[in-house]
Amino acid sequence: MDRAVRISARLKRMRGACAAITLVMLTLVAHCATAQEPYRIAPGDRISINVYGEQDLSFSDIPVPSSGFITYPFLGQVKVEGLSEVELANELRQGLLDGYLLQPQVSVAVIRYRPIYVGGAVRQPGQKEFSIGMDVERLIALAGGFSEHANEDEIVIQRRGDNGRFEMAVGLSEDVLPGDVVTVGEEIVTERAEEYIYLHGEVRSPGRYEYSSGLTVEQAIAIAGGFGLRASQRKISISRGENEDDLDRVDLDFPVQAGDVITVGASLF
Repeated sequence: MDRAVRISARLKRMRGACAAITLVMLTLVAHCATAQEPYRIAPGDRISINVYGEQDLSFSDIPVPSSGFITYPFLGQVKVEGLSEVELANELRQGLLDGYLLQPQVSVAVIRYRPIYVGGAVRQPGQKEFSIGMDVERLIALAGGFSEHANEDEIVIQRRGDNGRFEMAVGLSEDVLPGDVVTVGEEIVTERAEEYIYLHGEVRSPGRYEYSSGLTVEQAIAIAGGFGLRASQRKISISRGENEDDLDRVDLDFPVQAGDVITVGASLF
């Protein structure tokens, strides 16, 4: 009888231990599933590469060009776009192991992220420097806060994904990523609309700007921060309201009128 009691107690302890182990495993799986994806290097970033004890193979500041490739000693053209810091370090290590170094110790770090852009109804639109942990609210604060006629419920992020650029509506708590273009909507005051021009599409800081006499399309785009990365100078159109025809493919020296809505299209390449 005593033996049966001891066996029963042992089985209970074993079941308890198994339950505890299962709980720990489920917790680890859940943590891994929710862990943030590592940052992927992209054109516009600046990176450092350090190979321990090898000064000629270490570089403190390398700009990542639009091609996504850098030139590295012995290895030639190395693709860095789309790789995490750890993945790039492993790529370089494997390359240097192939007949160059016995046990290379390689580390890679992003020392400066590509900039972000904020436009629309903020007080200081334009390019801003990205920092880890930045969200929309912090970015708008860096841009001087909302302007007088901002629509705080209409905030859009343009972001580059695996299949090209896409847009999404966001709130103030949304995280911002390097290269994002954040646009704050605005409430148009119709009785004052004749004092402004509006720029949309592939400009760095889309939004509303005060009109001044003699303004040209080129000058208006300059006020909006210049052309965006994908802008086509051959795809600039102007809309002038209900009583006038829309103007397609205007030249840069075309005169702008108060109330004009200027849209810059994107290049196919």
